[in-house]
Amino acid sequence: MYEELNRNPYDFAQALMRGCPTTVTVRDCLVNMVGTSAASFRPQGTTGVRFFFGPEWYSTAIDRLTGTVRPVWRAKLRLFLQDLRKFGVVRITPTPSPGPHDRDPNLFEQQTVASCGGMKTLRFYPQEPFGREQQDAVNWWPERCNGGTDYGSAAPNTVNFAGWNRFFDVVEATVEEAKLAGLDIVALDYYNELPIDGFPVTARMIYDNKTGTDVLGAVRNSPGLNGFNPDAALLSVTQIAPAEPGVNDQDAAGRYCDSPYGGSALLHNMSAFFDALRLAPFGNVPFDAQNGLPCADPLLPISALAVQEKMNFLYFAYPKPSALDIHSQSYFSTTSRTQANAVHLHRDVRRNQPGRWPVLCTVDGRSRPGVGEWL
Repeated sequence: MYEELNRNPYDFAQALMRGCPTTVTVRDCLVNMVGTSAASFRPQGTTGVRFFFGPEWYSTAIDRLTGTVRPVWRAKLRLFLQDLRKFGVVRITPTPSPGPHDRDPNLFEQQTVASCGGMKTLRFYPQEPFGREQQDAVNWWPERCNGGTDYGSAAPNTVNFAGWNRFFDVVEATVEEAKLAGLDIVALDYYNELPIDGFPVTARMIYDNKTGTDVLGAVRNSPGLNGFNPDAALLSVTQIAPAEPGVNDQDAAGRYCDSPYGGSALLHNMSAFFDALRLAPFGNVPFDAQNGLPCADPLLPISALAVQEKMNFLYFAYPKPSALDIHSQSYFSTTSRTQANAVHLHRDVRRNQPGRWPVLCTVDGRSRPGVGEWL
């Protein structure tokens, strides 16, 4: 079983984690969570842990003055990984999540810039190569160009982008420490829940077309050079859940409608990601909405040139990752329908990717091995 530590502030002195009093150290808090007590992870059968870190996850890997990996951060990462090994947790999914998950004004700059053929007010974060535009009173999402080729047309982050080399240094330090601790990197999810279909500009986390940086290739180098599977480097995606599973959304054979990318509409985001990796068009794909699902529209197939003109293409083809990381956090009107959604998701993964990759599904904050292989 996999567990998730969605805030992992191991370089802080006091615990900032839910369920831990501020009077204990972060290390003591993590030991209590992972260790040998009846309520901790390990006695429940946990052998793997996903842990997030980054500027928005209370973890400061980079020294802002020098631009280098902080020695204190790395030393405490080493202790954390050694503690995991000591308690028998040997499989890890490091998630150096660069995307913003808070609204701390110290972490962004807001400017009006030329983008998508006009002027826009965007927020720029030093860890992302694109800007974010306001969606409502609270949320700022990756910029979109109203149906255009966002990947190429959206403005680059020339305001405060820290640069890829700093990010690669953090990835390299994490992989090296995992090797020293004797742990296995099952997956290296370096951008949590990539929304590549709805927000094509996020494909710059695969290949940054504004700086000419092969991001996925560089991230894969780190595990490969340290004895791990290089294709473990990936970007997780989310499941598309029906409005209510089992309510007029399946055919007589129990199948959901197909996504415009092919395969089950539940796996729409995964299919968009895989299509992008093989140099097929992605993003802004038209679909026929049925019970909350993006179903293929026979009148507007991806093969139509008029459709492709509004879609996006990567610059290089990449092998598929060795693991699928699909997050499902959907709750429905009844327990049986919530369970049905999980069953349908696993079933459709079997149908679309039979026996080839392990799957990591996140449900209610816990990451559990899914279909394909047990992690």
